[in-house]
Amino acid sequence: MVGNIYLIYGDDEYIKNMKIKEIQKKYNVEDSINKIDLNGEEWEEIYDELTLPSFLSTNKIITIYQAETNIFNDKNEKDDLNLPSPYTFFEKILTNESYKNEILEDLAIIIVFDNKKISKKNKLYKYITKKNDIVKISECSKLPRIENEKYLLDIAKEKKLNIGMNEIKFLVELVEKNTYVQVNELMKLCFLNKAIIGEKITKDDIEDVCIKNEEAVVYMITDYILEKKYNEAQRLANIFIDKKSELMLLRIFV
Repeated sequence: MVGNIYLIYGDDEYIKNMKIKEIQKKYNVEDSINKIDLNGEEWEEIYDELTLPSFLSTNKIITIYQAETNIFNDKNEKDDLNLPSPYTFFEKILTNESYKNEILEDLAIIIVFDNKKISKKNKLYKYITKKNDIVKISECSKLPRIENEKYLLDIAKEKKLNIGMNEIKFLVELVEKNTYVQVNELMKLCFLNKAIIGEKITKDDIEDVCIKNEEAVVYMITDYILEKKYNEAQRLANIFIDKKSELMLLRIFV
């Protein structure tokens, strides 16, 4: 198998994580044993570490986190050359035939950037993309609404959860606009007794089980009050308070 360097960026942490898992599966590795945090370390030090025989003998995948966000910004070429450390790192790897043919043969290097976007005019970006036989770049940004709903429905089908698109749309409107949260709330529905026996999930189930975002709750309570459904408004308010407390506890202990 020809090894690759994977550059991952974007503003959706869940999709980033799924991309990493996809690469791990490709290399038959459940988790990246060796994870490097670039905070406090230089790119050249990372390169030196990657070339150590003892380091390479025990790893198929190396994941580098928190890579600098400014190396792919929209600077001019002269400014880009003033960032020698990452440029030198990629140049050494991509021009070293021995490294490519021997070290990268069964090794994947995953570099996870914090950038939401990267400039395709950037000199380093242009240099790396010319080496597209080795370097794979993946943008992991938040999906547009329709794609996001389809993505969640596909996950539900994979988990054999009997839920329709209308209910998925309702869930997306109701919970926090975060893929991690949306998938987590979807998974909670899988453990309902009716889900286990294959019955269809309803909007009421979603409303009862899922942690709602504040904006959605305010709108729903307002609608209930305007419709003079005071018991429903009170019930929803109580559920929200309970779920909000649960979420706060999770954030404290996780």
